[in-house]
Amino acid sequence: MPTVGAWCENRVADAVEEEDIRATMQVRLCSAIYAECGLVTPREKVLRRGLVDWVALDRIHSDVAHENQGAPLSVVQAKTLELIRSLVNEGLFELGDLTGTEGRFAAWDSSLDESIKRIGDAYAAKMAWRWGCWLSLTEKGEQVAQEIETRAQSALDG
Repeated sequence: MPTVGAWCENRVADAVEEEDIRATMQVRLCSAIYAECGLVTPREKVLRRGLVDWVALDRIHSDVAHENQGAPLSVVQAKTLELIRSLVNEGLFELGDLTGTEGRFAAWDSSLDESIKRIGDAYAAKMAWRWGCWLSLTEKGEQVAQEIETRAQSALDG
């Protein structure tokens, strides 16, 4: 069974895609829960989302855009790339795509700089960038994400 945080994260993304009024109300509730728990950064959201599944570039971009409402697209993209670089550089995630056997995650064998350039080029070309890059949680990332999840659950339990 997914954690409260993971359920909220997935519901937020679903609401954006569905433009569903009921889902939007659930998003507002989740936002209130996050605010109460102090879990509002895109970094924490990406880490918690990684506990459930691989994390697509579009989800990271959405989290960064939400935190930087009104910012130009170029700023959101730069901050998204900065976040990805940080998460991978710290050993919390691997970068890749879903070209593995049966559509599974396949880590890229390129350097971090080359991978970030690849993502930036896809952004600039306005290609199908949304699902061209995925992040997979590492063991270290899972430990960090579990700590965040535990802190959130404790805050909710009061």
